[in-house]
Amino acid sequence: MKLANRGRLNGAVEILQVPFEDNRGKFVNLLNLLQKDFYQNWGERPIRQINLSSNVKKGTLRGLHFQKDQFSEAKIVRCLRGKIFDITVDLRADSEAYLEVKQFILDAAEGNSVFIPEGHAHGFQTLEDHCEVLYLHSKDRNIKAETGIRWDDPDLAIQWPLEPTVMSARDSNLPRLTSL
Repeated sequence: MKLANRGRLNGAVEILQVPFEDNRGKFVNLLNLLQKDFYQNWGERPIRQINLSSNVKKGTLRGLHFQKDQFSEAKIVRCLRGKIFDITVDLRADSEAYLEVKQFILDAAEGNSVFIPEGHAHGFQTLEDHCEVLYLHSKDRNIKAETGIRWDDPDLAIQWPLEPTVMSARDSNLPRLTSL
């Protein structure tokens, strides 16, 4: 397991793993990752939710989502099937990396993940059909604290790799940064 920092650190860290592999296939112990090697980033946060997102069509876009104030949550995101373009935006006003966009390609074949700290918006776009994405969350879902930023906000200027093919009505109507 190796933590990777590509570019200025905004708190998001890519996790690169080399799984155990034999004639049966591959094995990675994700819980050990959280309790031991990754402890320096995850710390003593609880795992309050484990969510699975299934995405049928290439180009599906989800996000950019976050929970406000005391409901802000840390996440670990891993693509279990397929490949995604993953985005995190630092929304911590006191951060040197405020409004910095960090991007990762999460690939089930590579087995990489990303740690996203509290105070970040998160979203992704599928790069293949039939992608599955696993999320570990440090906080419970709080519907009243849920919000997000439009995927095409000009202040973020995210260069999505594909034209979006599928998006929820909620995500297509999220506010721009200037409205938050």
